[in-house]
Amino acid sequence: MIEDHMQLQPSVMGRIDFEQVNKINISMFERLISAPQENEVPSSVLSIQRRMRKNICDLTRDSYNEITKIEDHEVCATKVIGTLSKKTNPLLEACERGGREVSGVSPHIFFWTHSGAEERASVGLSRVNRKEATMTCKLVQYLVHCGVPPKSIAVLTPYKGQLMLMRKELMTTYGLRNMTKECDLDLPRHA
Repeated sequence: MIEDHMQLQPSVMGRIDFEQVNKINISMFERLISAPQENEVPSSVLSIQRRMRKNICDLTRDSYNEITKIEDHEVCATKVIGTLSKKTNPLLEACERGGREVSGVSPHIFFWTHSGAEERASVGLSRVNRKEATMTCKLVQYLVHCGVPPKSIAVLTPYKGQLMLMRKELMTTYGLRNMTKECDLDLPRHA
């Protein structure tokens, strides 16, 4: 089994401390890893990451220092995502301005500041931020037009309402119908 027993504990939506009293906030995998010695399950921690550039991984690397020293695989420094295709869209002209690893994107990391406010989703208890969803969908569209394969784009959101809003916007407004796929824990993998 492969799992990260240190993240995303199960939770119960309720007003009492039922999950803590009955310990249902502990995942089955976490129970196996922290079992008493007589019931101990062998486990190991992966220490080489192959997905992020070094400076992106550095944002979270310190969080794992007590567990393992995360090293970057050599592929992280040389990976190029997508290629420029022929100019068939005005957006592609902007793509030529830079981007070593991702066409059209010069910095490896950038942060957005916006004034969009969170609100309750129209259904359920989840949260949405319409402005953030639109900004994210426009960035996805830009990356696709710059030649980044849709399977190389991941948008993560902890809120199911935001997931549903972005999925709808990607499919209807931007015509990216084959890009929306839900991953474990309601996180979109290809969005």
